[in-house]
Amino acid sequence: MKRHLLPAAVLCGAMLLQSVPAAASYTGEDIAFVIRPEGDTTVSSDGCVHLSAAEAAAGTVLHFGIYIETDRAEVQVLGMKLRSDSENLTFVEESLETGASYPDEAVPQTYTLPDGTQFSTKFQPYCLGSINSKGSYSPNCSSFSQNCSDGRELTLYWLSGIEQATAFAGGQSDWFSFYTFDAALAPGTQPGSYRFEFQTAADAETAKAERLTYITSNDGTVMKTEYSSTIPQLRGIEIVVDAGETSSLLGDVNHDGKINAADATSVLIYAARMGTGGDGITEEEHQNMHAFGDVNKDGAVNAKDATGICRYAAAMGIGRELSWEEIFAS
Repeated sequence: MKRHLLPAAVLCGAMLLQSVPAAASYTGEDIAFVIRPEGDTTVSSDGCVHLSAAEAAAGTVLHFGIYIETDRAEVQVLGMKLRSDSENLTFVEESLETGASYPDEAVPQTYTLPDGTQFSTKFQPYCLGSINSKGSYSPNCSSFSQNCSDGRELTLYWLSGIEQATAFAGGQSDWFSFYTFDAALAPGTQPGSYRFEFQTAADAETAKAERLTYITSNDGTVMKTEYSSTIPQLRGIEIVVDAGETSSLLGDVNHDGKINAADATSVLIYAARMGTGGDGITEEEHQNMHAFGDVNKDGAVNAKDATGICRYAAAMGIGRELSWEEIFAS
C-alpha cells in the first residue's frame, strides 16, 4: 500500500538521533499504539472518520496507519491484535503488508530531517526502522508475521530486530506509521458507529499467552538484563456513518438516485447468492434488498424483480412514468 511521505521534504519536529539512556522497562504510561487515517481518509475534530450516508450506501475503501507514540526505545517484542466490531467493516487483505520491501524498479529516495541530516533508501521509512551514525537507513523488520482471520481480525508480531526502532529520528517515532492497511465499508451500510479496536487482556502475561496486544521491553542497558511485558495505551479508530439524505426510491438498491441496469444486476447477484445458500450476505444486505429490491412486493428478491427494474428503466428512458403495479401488469 502506498505510503504518503514526501521525499526530500523537511519533516517537522525535533527528529534528531539520540542515544537512549538506561531506564526501567516501559509502563503503560510510556507508550501508546494508535490507529490514524492516512492519505485521502481524514479525521474530524471529534477524532472520528465521518462518512455521508451516500458514501456508505455506495461502499468505500478507507486508509489507515498504526503508529507508536513514545520517546523511548527499549521495545524487544511487539504483539498486536485488531478487530472490527461489524461485519460491514473489514480489512482489505490485498493491502496488508508483508514486511519492509520495495518494488524491483524502485530507486533510492532522499529524506531530510530538520537538522539538515539526510538519508537515502529504497524502503519507505517507517518507525520500526533506524538510521545509523553514517546516515544509513535500516528497516529492522526481522521475524515479522501477520494473520488476517475472517476479514475482521488482524494479528501482527515483530519478534526481534526492533530494539532501537522507536528511537528512530530522535524518538519521534510517531512521524511514521509502522503498519498500514486498507479497510472496506460494505455497500448499504446503515448510519451508525463502526470501530477498529485493539484486543488485549487485563494483564500483559495473559495478553501474551492469548496472542493479543502487548509489548515486551528491556531495561535499556547494554546487557539488556531485565525484561518485562506491559500493555500500552491503546487508541482505535471510529468510523461514523452520518444520517442524511439517501435515495429511498423502490428499485434503487445501490442508492445512487437512479433506477437502471446496475440495480437489476445487483438484484440478480443477490438472488444467485441466495440460491447457493446465501453465505456471506450480511443482515444489512438482506434488509436493503428486501426494502428496495423486492419491487413486486411478493416477499422474494429474484429475477422477476430484476426484470421489472429493467422494464421500469426502459419506460423512464422514453419518458413514460409508470407505477410498479403498471410495470407488472403489462
